Amino acid sequence: MTSKIRPRIWGDSGLSIVEVLAATLVVGIAVVGVALMFGKGAAWVSATGDDRVAAGLAQQRIEEIRASGWGGATQLIGTLITEPAIAAGDDYRFTRFTRTVCVQYVDPRSPVGLTSPAYTPSECPAGPMTTTIRMTVVVTSTQPETSPVTLQAWMTSAGP
Repeated sequence: MTSKIRPRIWGDSGLSIVEVLAATLVVGIAVVGVALMFGKGAAWVSATGDDRVAAGLAQQRIEEIRASGWGGATQLIGTLITEPAIAAGDDYRFTRFTRTVCVQYVDPRSPVGLTSPAYTPSECPAGPMTTTIRMTVVVTSTQPETSPVTLQAWMTSAGP
């Protein structure tokens, strides 16, 4: 016995409006997903470039402090310095960076001493006077995909 339904299904020609709408919905979701992926990827690439710029700005400030010598560096001890915003980046898009500097005395006799007193973003305790200082520079970008870049360097006095 043959089914009378089968010839009827195979005999219909064309697509119904429901099938067209379902296919459009599936393709639309796929296209939106790919478009969002490209947008996030472009933001990530830009943020990576901004991280490199931030690292360069932090290194630049550490080198400026070192170039000022021991006397110039010790004048900054115990003061949390937030510098004005710096515009840097591509020719067509400038990102603003904020640089925070903290210079502290540290104890060079142990690895723990080289990290004490600890640097916190809200304060810059001077620490007891020693022959070694730690310079901490934190650079933050206005771009939300980036994270702050922190560089630290140590400098020792040649004198007693």
